[in-house]
Amino acid sequence: FSSAWKAFYITYSHFLFRTFHLYPYLCIMEQILRMNKVLRIYLLMVAALVVCSCNDSRQAEIIRQAEQIMQERPDSALHLLQSIPRKSLRGETLARYALIYSMAQDKSGLDVTSDSLLCIAYEYYRQHPEDTLYARSQYYMGKYLWFTAQTDSAYNCLLKARTVSEAEGDYYTAYLATDRMRRIAEVSDTALCLRLSKAAYRLYKKQGADNPVNEAYLLIGIGDTYFRRHEGDSAIHYYNIALSKAKSAHDSIVVSDVYQNMSRYYSLNKQHETALDYAQQALSYRGSYDISLLLLFAQCYTEIGELQKAQQYLNALPPTEEKETKLARLNIMHRISAKSGDADETQTCFVSAIDVAADMYLSTQKEKLELHHRNMQEELGRQKAESRGKIFALSLSFSIVLLVLIVWIFLKYYRSKKAEIAHFQVEKAYKERMMEQTRQYVRNIVHFQQKIEEMQGAKRHLVFDSKDWDEIQAYLEACDNSFVTRFKEQFPDISERDFQFCMLLRCGFTNPDLERLYSRQTQVIKNKQNLLRKKLGLKEEELSLRQYIKSF
Repeated sequence: FSSAWKAFYITYSHFLFRTFHLYPYLCIMEQILRMNKVLRIYLLMVAALVVCSCNDSRQAEIIRQAEQIMQERPDSALHLLQSIPRKSLRGETLARYALIYSMAQDKSGLDVTSDSLLCIAYEYYRQHPEDTLYARSQYYMGKYLWFTAQTDSAYNCLLKARTVSEAEGDYYTAYLATDRMRRIAEVSDTALCLRLSKAAYRLYKKQGADNPVNEAYLLIGIGDTYFRRHEGDSAIHYYNIALSKAKSAHDSIVVSDVYQNMSRYYSLNKQHETALDYAQQALSYRGSYDISLLLLFAQCYTEIGELQKAQQYLNALPPTEEKETKLARLNIMHRISAKSGDADETQTCFVSAIDVAADMYLSTQKEKLELHHRNMQEELGRQKAESRGKIFALSLSFSIVLLVLIVWIFLKYYRSKKAEIAHFQVEKAYKERMMEQTRQYVRNIVHFQQKIEEMQGAKRHLVFDSKDWDEIQAYLEACDNSFVTRFKEQFPDISERDFQFCMLLRCGFTNPDLERLYSRQTQVIKNKQNLLRKKLGLKEEELSLRQYIKSF
C-alpha cells in the first residue's frame, strides 16, 4: 500500500469502524496488512472463493423459487430470474437458469425468438439424459426449431421429449410434445397427424387434468384431422363430443368455435343450407360478428346464390392488413363475380388473389431470414458483452491467472466466430435456394398469362405442346385450389384430351379462342362441349359445361 493510502486509512478507518461497531474486523484487517505479500494474496483468494460460493448458493435458491411459482405466476418468476446476473453463473446452475428462464417466457406468452439461452440448457442436458429436466430441454428446443421452420430437427427433439417424459411418468410434458408433433404432421401426413391427435388427448386425460375447455379443443383438433382425411362421419362425431364438453363448461366462445367448424364442414360438402344454420348458431353463442364469422356468412350466402347478402357481409369486414383475410375475401369475391357473370371482375379478383398469395409467400420467407439474422446478431452481442465482463471482473479478482483467462476467452471467441460463419453460410445457401424457387414460380405464372393474352389478341392459331400443357396443369393446381387433383378424383376415367379442353374452359378461354386453338368451326366446338356434358353426367336443365367447369 502507498504512503498516501496509509495516511487516509489511519485518519478515517478507526472512526468509521468504531462508529459502526466493526472494530473486531478492523483488527483482522490490520493483521492481514502486516502479513507478507504472498500470504496476503492467498487469504484474499480464499475469501473471494468463499464469497463466490455463497453467491452461487443464493442464486440457486432464487432459481428454485422461480421454478416453484412458474406455473401459477410466470411473470413473477421471470422477474425473479432477471434479477440474477447471468455472467456469474456456471455449469449446472447456468443450464438450469437458462431452461427455467425459457419456460417462464413461454408461460408468460412470450415467444422464445432467440436460442442463445436455450442452447446452453440444451447442450448441457443433452450430455446428462438422466436429469429430470432433460425432456423439458428437448421439448423447448423442439418448439424453438419449429418456430424457425426447422421441422425435421424440431420433430426429432419433440419425439425424444415425448418418449423420455412418458417413461418417467411426466404426462404433461409428453402431452405438450405430442401436441406440437401433431401440428408439424398436419401439414404433410394426415394419418400420422390423426394418431398424434388421439395420443395427445390420451396423455392429457392420463395426467389427471379436468378442464373441459382444453378437452374440447383437443377433440376439435381430432375432428379437423378426420375432416382433412375426408372422413366426414368421424369428423362430425368428434365435433359433437367437443360440443357437449364445451356446453358442460358453459364456455360460449368454445361452443361458437365448434359450430363454426361444423359450418365449414357442411359448406365444403355442398350442404350450404345446413352450413348456414350452424353459422347462425355460432353467431348466437358469440353474440357479435368477428372477421371469421363474417367470412363464413359471406361464403354460405354465396354458395346458396344470395349474392347481395354475401356482398353485404363482405362490405362489413373491417379494414385489415392481414393477408390471410385479404386472400379469403378475394376468393369469395371471385365466386360472387363468377356466379353473377361478371367476367372482368372475376379475372381481376383472380389476379389479385395470385398477387396476395405470392406476397404472403415472399413475406414468410423474408420473416424467416430476418429472424435468423436477428438471432445471430443477438448471440454475437451477448457473447461479446459476456466476454468483456468476464475479462474485467476476473482480471481484477484473480490477477495471477490473467494470462490463462485471456487464452480461454480468445478460444471461446474463436469458436463462436467459427460457428457464426458456418451458420451464415447455411443461411445464405437457404436464402438463395428459396429465392430461386420464388423466381421460378413467378416466371411460370407470367409465362402462362402471356400465352393467354397472346392467344386472345392474335389472329393466328396457337398450338400448345406437352410442356405448355404441363405448365397449365401446374398453374391450375397451385393457384386454383388444387383444381387438377379435385377434378381427376371426381372424374378418374376422363381422357387426357378431354381434360385439356376442361382446363382451357377453367382458364377462361372463349369459344372463338377455342376455335382458333383447335382450328375447328363453332359447331364442332359446341358438339365437343355437348359430348363432354354427357361424359361428366350433366343433365340438360343444369348449368352449361363452361359454367360447371368454372364453378367446380
